[in-house]
Amino acid sequence: MNREPDRSVCFCNSNRAWGGGEQWHLNAALGLAKRGCRVFVMAGKDTPLFERVRQHPEITLCPARFSNLSFLNPLLIQACAVYFMRNRISRVVLGLPSDLKAAGLAARRAKVPGIYYRRGIAVPVKNTFLNRIAYGNFLTGLIVNSKETARLVFADNDAIMDKRKVHVMPNGLDIPAFDAAYAAAAPVFRHDGDTLVIGNAGRLTEQKGQHFLLHMSRALLDAGVRHRLIIAGDGEKKDDLARLAAELHLGDAVHFTGFLADMAPFWRSIDMFALSSLWEGFGFVLAEAQLAAKPVLAFDGNSMPEVVSHGETGLLLPLPERGESPAAVGERLAAAVRELAADPARAAALAAKGRAHCRATYDLEKRMDDLYALLWPEGAHAAS
Repeated sequence: MNREPDRSVCFCNSNRAWGGGEQWHLNAALGLAKRGCRVFVMAGKDTPLFERVRQHPEITLCPARFSNLSFLNPLLIQACAVYFMRNRISRVVLGLPSDLKAAGLAARRAKVPGIYYRRGIAVPVKNTFLNRIAYGNFLTGLIVNSKETARLVFADNDAIMDKRKVHVMPNGLDIPAFDAAYAAAAPVFRHDGDTLVIGNAGRLTEQKGQHFLLHMSRALLDAGVRHRLIIAGDGEKKDDLARLAAELHLGDAVHFTGFLADMAPFWRSIDMFALSSLWEGFGFVLAEAQLAAKPVLAFDGNSMPEVVSHGETGLLLPLPERGESPAAVGERLAAAVRELAADPARAAALAAKGRAHCRATYDLEKRMDDLYALLWPEGAHAAS
């Protein structure tokens, strides 16, 4: 592909942690570089995104980190604007609210023709003065990962921005790479075949609801179900969850792996996947579980029904009710697990349909074609 001087894009994501948003920015940077664009990434030094991008010499990396108050720093804003102008950046894609306010302001000052914010969290946008300015004046477009995320942008202010500028773009998965890694991986947990292995992956936070899964494990043990619950991830609730597991006397029925850079062995180890999140912008890990051909269960709320069709590609349970105890929620999750375990043919059918849905909907190359067409509609045909 021939490079064109105006096909230059800078991704700004200064998040210290690694998550679905950072994976999207990495995939997008690599995907647009593959399509002949000059690609730049602004990321916090020594962050997971920075370290992963530096492995790709085709991408120009710039260490930068924006805080919630960075937009008040005129020297930082000016330096960022000069960087955009010096490198003839024609598109900027922002990752965090702090990036939107600071790098978005710098991009506007540098007269960057296209300024986009990629929002992946399905919670309402606060109706603040700064948000009204940023959403209403800085942005050429807003990229969201689900219809639910798009809806919640306008929950507190229906006029916070022009709705025609909102573009729903689900996450993409590198299906050939995923399948190859899965085929080559060895399980992290081996068992005798009589142990049901249930997996969960995500940051250990209140939002992700892993405490419900620990109560689920207790209910399964009480029902005589031999199982192992593998929870992959790290986060602020790590110690609290470890204490709860001890209080529930779960013993070796639960295993915390910590952060896994390579998830393929995890997927090879589990029989089914349970997502206990109270909300998700997209539910990226659910799509990965489907691609791994694992039966999945999750709560029926937020964006989950956009990924899982109840009874077709997985099971959806009602969200925890106000006042419902974690133990009661765990009992409901345990009942769903037993339902799947008791009917292997149905579980296999759900898994097969889930994988087919994932392959048809979340192919990374198709999503990158969509992103290129959004950023440069006049050049989309030439890049495909």
